[in-house]
Amino acid sequence: MKILVLSDTHSRIKDIFNSWSVEDKKKSMECDFLIHSGDISSHGTRDQLENELSWMNDNFKMDKIVIGGNHDFYLDTNWKPYTPVGRRRFSSKKFGTKKDINDLMNDHNISYLNDSFIIKDGIKIWGSPITPWFHDWAFNRNRGGDIDKHWNMIPNDVDILITHGPPRGILDLLSINNRRDGELPNVGCDHLLSKIQEVKPKIHIFGHIHESRGMFESDGTFFINASSLGENYEPAGPPIIFNYGN
Repeated sequence: MKILVLSDTHSRIKDIFNSWSVEDKKKSMECDFLIHSGDISSHGTRDQLENELSWMNDNFKMDKIVIGGNHDFYLDTNWKPYTPVGRRRFSSKKFGTKKDINDLMNDHNISYLNDSFIIKDGIKIWGSPITPWFHDWAFNRNRGGDIDKHWNMIPNDVDILITHGPPRGILDLLSINNRRDGELPNVGCDHLLSKIQEVKPKIHIFGHIHESRGMFESDGTFFINASSLGENYEPAGPPIIFNYGN
């Protein structure tokens, strides 16, 4: 089974697709399903999300599974502003209700996961948009008990895990240009890493840290940072496609 993985397309999915070679475009179309691990939009409005999902639905005819990311404000029904920046952002955005979001996804033939799972061809897939707290973005949670509430929901029998952010120390390295004073270079979640070591999914797909795009295998889990845009927000390379079960 061939799976196309995308992440962090930031309202540029068409540009990303057009950057691929003819052969890569053909290979992407031949996949059995598509997984997008969040940051579909750049500013998180409904219009942006609808445009991107519509393009995805028109051009990728396979089954599609998506989660939200920290830019996708419209999808976060529990987001609250905690900082001056957050209050300004909140005042300029319309947030979707659960019904709004379900209707949006259903209208575009998308399976949407938010701390939930779906079974495709016998494969159990769990998705969560949660990332460690960072400046009042969508789906942020404080490290520790707040974020553990979400990781503890991941079932022990999951085959493919999708999160927006990486686990600590795996494809989570910020470039020196993006580090703030005193910030560690590895910004993934250590609590997520502990849960992965316990559950041992076969595949873990994420994005969020654009400059750490790549693949890595450890202790029976194959990790994919599927960021589709690089550090400079330009298309990062050819599509990432992997065979599952072969």
